[in-house]
Amino acid sequence: MFKQNKNNKNQYLRLIGSIIFIIILIAFVFCNIKNKISYQNVQIEELSYSSAISTIQKGDISEITFYINNSEEVRLKAKTGKEYEVTLFNQGVFYEFIQEKIENGQEIKINKIDNDYSIFNFISDISCVLAIVLIILLIAYVNNFFKTKKEDKNDTKQCESYNNQQNTLPRVEITQVKETKTEQSKSNVKFCDVAGLDEEKFELEEVVDFLKNPEKYQEMGAKIPKGILLSGAPGTGKTLLAKALAGEAGVAFIHASGAEFVEKYVGVGAQRIRTLFDQARREAPCIIFIDEIDAIGSERIEDSNSVEHNQTLEQLLIEMDGFETKNTEGIVVVAATNRANSLDRALLRPGRFDRHILVHLPDVKGREEILIIHSRNKKIDDSVDFKKIAHNTSGFSGAQLANLLNEASIMAVRNMHEKISKSDINSALKKIVVGLQKSGQILSEKERKLIAYHESGHAVVSLFMKTQKSVKEISIIGAGDAGGYTWYETAEDKNFISKTELLAEVVSLLGGRAAEKIFIKDISTGASNDLKRATDIVTKMLVSYGMDDVIGPISMEGEYREYLDSGEYSFLLGKRTKELLCESEKQATRILQKHSIFVDELAKLLLEKETVHGEELYQMFRAYQNTYAETNNV
Repeated sequence: MFKQNKNNKNQYLRLIGSIIFIIILIAFVFCNIKNKISYQNVQIEELSYSSAISTIQKGDISEITFYINNSEEVRLKAKTGKEYEVTLFNQGVFYEFIQEKIENGQEIKINKIDNDYSIFNFISDISCVLAIVLIILLIAYVNNFFKTKKEDKNDTKQCESYNNQQNTLPRVEITQVKETKTEQSKSNVKFCDVAGLDEEKFELEEVVDFLKNPEKYQEMGAKIPKGILLSGAPGTGKTLLAKALAGEAGVAFIHASGAEFVEKYVGVGAQRIRTLFDQARREAPCIIFIDEIDAIGSERIEDSNSVEHNQTLEQLLIEMDGFETKNTEGIVVVAATNRANSLDRALLRPGRFDRHILVHLPDVKGREEILIIHSRNKKIDDSVDFKKIAHNTSGFSGAQLANLLNEASIMAVRNMHEKISKSDINSALKKIVVGLQKSGQILSEKERKLIAYHESGHAVVSLFMKTQKSVKEISIIGAGDAGGYTWYETAEDKNFISKTELLAEVVSLLGGRAAEKIFIKDISTGASNDLKRATDIVTKMLVSYGMDDVIGPISMEGEYREYLDSGEYSFLLGKRTKELLCESEKQATRILQKHSIFVDELAKLLLEKETVHGEELYQMFRAYQNTYAETNNV
């Protein structure tokens, strides 16, 4: 009897042990499967090589994983947590690019992993299979035990339920083509949020009215423009105008970037264009916005490396206005570019991009309005005069003005001001125009003297050139890449610049080099940027503006630039460029030699104070002019 009880006890102990072992095995298998599912659930998007480079340059990538056994692919992780898969052309070149960004201060974590099917993955999978087999065997044993003992079969049913559950686990799919759609309800941008672009907004307001009230235009036989091309310098507000158009129209807004259609595989870009327009037809009336369209719309080239680009562009041409085009009623394509001259002519013809809108840099009134808009959420001191700031920021785009106020906000925090003051904005303006000052830089007396005379040469020559801009500040403290600087007042808004003004600027640029020759008896590398800018101005005068009597009134830009390759024009252009630069340097030398006393005074003051403001400079200049007039009986 005792032996029988002992056997029963051992059987129950083995049963309990088997159940515990089953639970452990089930937990192991569940964790393994859960890890695999969680790995599959990571949303990894495909990203083109050009888009990857652009995203890294913007500083949006925090982590990059290189595959040791696969040099053609790399994985990027954005700061938002999103992950991308990128196909590389050359892993070595891409790795050097990343190292350069890291050396320049960009924070990117580099990982290197073996993505092959390793022995550890093999062991993990085998152990999972063996665990499932053991579970089945143990369940069979427990089932047999309970049948023998006629006990409760609940545990067995739970295990069978688990097996059924295994067969119904959700499958994770990653779609290859992802449609990106932004509804109007998600866009709060209106035309009232766009300043300095009144004419451009007027052109777009007609499109908004057509989308809202198409009947009145159809009665007159008018057709809505199929495409609107927004072109202009970077930062002028092209993308902002497109967002405002969508916000005002109240229709679906489908946004895409030209770089999204650039792929190395033939046919992929064209397929994505078809997918984009199919989506637009389902959402019509709607607006398609293609940013940086020059990525896919540049002129076609007949070579083997351009097959994919040409097919993508041709598909876009067909979708916009082709023989077999499906219904595109109520679809408006808006595109933005800052390189309109590179676009294919077939893309620009009526029926595709019917309306071309050049987005200009804002004038003084527009700049003031832009500054007011960007100051809405900022604490501004009452002493700040936006009208005056607008006058001092000629040539600034809307994006640059927004950046100016943002830098001023940072300056205010750094200076512990309660509000953004006039001095904060002036400091931010200097940082943007001149560059970050290197106040801690240690220079030898020889270098300080060289910089002082170099900058004095620029300033003094400018004072005697009637068409030159007024000097705002001179300093021998390094800023940006320069050892010192001469900061000029911003010129008034001009649509045209005369030949006299351009030559005066060239003479002023060469004033620094001329001063080195006269007062230091040597020349330095400090004039390299001045020489480049002066050469650029003279070259444009000869090649683009036809401002030379010897070369003649001819423009050799665009399709006529091939003339520059001919021996005659190439030699003549080089000769005239050299002659004009030499004449300008001689003119600067004559001015400095004639007024060497004033140059000496200014250079000594710079060595003493390091920075001379415009008011002090002009006070010195007036005193010198009076003394010079008395001495020379002028």
